[in-house]
Amino acid sequence: MTTNPQRPDIARDLIDRAKRSRQYHSRLARGLLSRTEIDMGRHNEHVNAQVLRRIVSEHGWPGRSLVGEEGAKSAWQIALHADHLADFQRLALRLMATTVERGEATIQQWAHLHDRCSINAGAAQTYGTQYRSGPDGVEPLPVREPKHLNARRASVGLQSFATAHEALRRRHTREPESGPPDDTEHRAAALPVKTAARGPPPGALQRKPLPRSESPPVGCWSRAGPTLEASLSDKVENRPRDRCRSKQSCGVNPDRNSLRCPQGGLRC
Repeated sequence: MTTNPQRPDIARDLIDRAKRSRQYHSRLARGLLSRTEIDMGRHNEHVNAQVLRRIVSEHGWPGRSLVGEEGAKSAWQIALHADHLADFQRLALRLMATTVERGEATIQQWAHLHDRCSINAGAAQTYGTQYRSGPDGVEPLPVREPKHLNARRASVGLQSFATAHEALRRRHTREPESGPPDDTEHRAAALPVKTAARGPPPGALQRKPLPRSESPPVGCWSRAGPTLEASLSDKVENRPRDRCRSKQSCGVNPDRNSLRCPQGGLRC
């Protein structure tokens, strides 16, 4: 049974942003973008993450009740591509864990974001959901303890690695421009190959409800997490503010910025 989202306006915004992001990544993976288009795509990814960050600071993680099924999925997809905001991506992982326990998001989405955080931290992934484009097509990024991979995948409701890899490979060769917004496997991502970081690997998930590992996933969140969560609003509100020097309006509040945008101004 589906119910109307509490905030359809937020849902529409998230869905639209995620759709345009899928189109960008689909064309990027197939080498169809110019340098300028790639730069603008990265700028839009940054803006999307900042929008999601403000939504989280005001409402918590946008689950099904707030934004509906498609809106919740779109929020997850935006978080997956927030690689340039590692602190927010780690916070999103922690908030999603609670959201999954409430039935407001899927455990498969959590597993994908868990892997993404691990790879971005230089560690091997746990569930084998993250790929890169290689000379022979899509190939998985490093996985810890590969012989136990399928058991870990089964614990979070993912199909076997071989089946998922073949499905992704086929889809990648004939994928339409918009790309499918599904939870099966995350599409090949523009992530560098990183060697596993020294230290304990991310903890495995055993069964529903979402268990807590003895040690947090490497690079995802730490026991200092509440401090990170509490500081989210401060980070959003107290960042240095300068007017955007770009002569091309990007439609984003020019008083909020962090990195430089392709037009020479400051990203919002």
